Amino acid sequence: MQIALGTIKRYGIVADAIIMLGGLKGELVKGGFKFATEAALQQSIIDEEDEEESNVSGGGIDANEVRRYLKLFKDSISDIYRIAKSAK
Repeated sequence: MQIALGTIKRYGIVADAIIMLGGLKGELVKGGFKFATEAALQQSIIDEEDEEESNVSGGGIDANEVRRYLKLFKDSISDIYRIAKSAK
């Protein structure tokens, strides 16, 4: 039996979770949050121009989008757990 779950069925449920987490991070970055997990090399490559644009256009966090990505991420993780639990 083949099970396809999530919104991006052809890539699978783990990709769904990663994509939703990326969307959540994107919303937080737009709101001005910075993440310490970025590699030092990545941080050195970021242009000041891009950083200024994100701060100007950010204008705060869109709480509805953050909630939406959190729900989608939670649903993806629940799907992964349900399948992993049944595979025992």
